[in-house]
Amino acid sequence: MGGIPQKSSKLNNTLEIIVDIFSKSNYSEWFIAYGTLLGIVRENSCIQHDDDIDIMNNIANRDLVYDILKQNNIPLVEQKNLKAGKNSKPDGIIKTLDTPEMASVDFYFADVSNNSYYDRWEDVLWTDCHVNSDQKYVEVEWRGKKLNLPNNYIKKIETRYGKDWKTPKRKSNGGKGNKHIPL
Repeated sequence: MGGIPQKSSKLNNTLEIIVDIFSKSNYSEWFIAYGTLLGIVRENSCIQHDDDIDIMNNIANRDLVYDILKQNNIPLVEQKNLKAGKNSKPDGIIKTLDTPEMASVDFYFADVSNNSYYDRWEDVLWTDCHVNSDQKYVEVEWRGKKLNLPNNYIKKIETRYGKDWKTPKRKSNGGKGNKHIPL
């Protein structure tokens, strides 16, 4: 979301902390998204010089996520200080502050219907996100942690970042990708 570029080590550490907090809180209704998803799949690491961690959540869990973060003393950006896009919904994101220990995290919130997640902040539709009725997400082992990925994550990455997504780029379009194209 246009923040300060971070070292991959700090981003990875932040992701580990958030996954531990969610695990300890028995919260599993999330998946990594956007640049975080790209980095973990392509490099088995968050992307060097990315500015934050991206995590998608169901809007029904917004208050729960907020409470989990507050209970774990994670500093949050005040909602009034977030700059919304043209179609962004104000409750579509919770953003943490960048600290010396942790990079910023964007907790995106989506309207969920028929296995699709409509990201209220980025105005992006993530389709076919659940594996099946018994298993919501693809679970991968990463650094001894369980990460949740959306179903068909390779197709989603390719749709957002192009067919050459496996090749890191020096310049980007600010992470905006292809809005209004179902992922």
